[in-house]
Amino acid sequence: MIKINLDTYCPRLFSFFDTNKNGACCRIDEKFLRFNNFKEMIDDPEHKKLTADLALFGKKNEACAGCWYEESLGMFSLRKQALEFFTNNNIEYPRQNKLIFLTIDTGNNCNLACRTCAPAVSSGWWKETNTFDKNQNWGSASIRELNLAYWLLEDLSNVEKILVLGGEPFLDTKHLTLLEEIFRQRGDSNIQVHYVTNATIKLSQRHREVLTKITGLQIGLSIDAIEDRFHYIRTGGHWQDVLENIKDYRTLNSTVKIGVNVTVSIYNVLYLNEVFNWALDNDFILNFMFAYTPFAVSFKIVKIK
Repeated sequence: MIKINLDTYCPRLFSFFDTNKNGACCRIDEKFLRFNNFKEMIDDPEHKKLTADLALFGKKNEACAGCWYEESLGMFSLRKQALEFFTNNNIEYPRQNKLIFLTIDTGNNCNLACRTCAPAVSSGWWKETNTFDKNQNWGSASIRELNLAYWLLEDLSNVEKILVLGGEPFLDTKHLTLLEEIFRQRGDSNIQVHYVTNATIKLSQRHREVLTKITGLQIGLSIDAIEDRFHYIRTGGHWQDVLENIKDYRTLNSTVKIGVNVTVSIYNVLYLNEVFNWALDNDFILNFMFAYTPFAVSFKIVKIK
């Protein structure tokens, strides 16, 4: 068995792929973010050298400078998060290439224009962006979609965890074909599938057919505030729709887990107690992230005297 150097080893390079970033990691040097699928990535000579540097030779390759910097500050880097994922799920660290963790980007089609988002990841922003900036021309040519052709020929039999992102993933049905192919190759649907949704879209029958089969289904709700403040921050959304859809999510199966992802910004930093208490009252797991850019929406703009 190949001996690995855990001081520098990163399982992401052996077993992760993100269809939005076109590579194994969002923090890696951009020259490693150019692949159409996992097989193309692991066959690349530069990628092979990088994995050897980290796994065998204990070399802190500069392509991973983001993680080395965070770890030098005592932070919990993506590399360390990946190591923890394998440990917590009792999965042996991969010493050979096999796809275990897949992030599926369903595209940038979205029904909302959330104030902490941007046109590159939400089509809901396009009309307003084009109106106020005549140099912008967002439209049908800007649509980004999942390319199934590259993935239906991939070896998906070892996939253990899937993260489904958008845009708004519940507007998309194409990725459901990929999920079914993963179930077919694995021989079961006993797998972790985590959706991140704005919770304003009612599930189609096609979504329900697939999601009810998943024993490890998790749904993360992107909710930064409740009631009227929700309407303001999540422009185009309606709080009552969210409440009705959450009821529907709970009926998918007996094991579904629901959490709330709160983006902390200038718009909600003074009212976090409201969404915090609402989430606790509903037994939702809370996860906080922070809007740093543009600076105008960051909570850091507030000056405390």
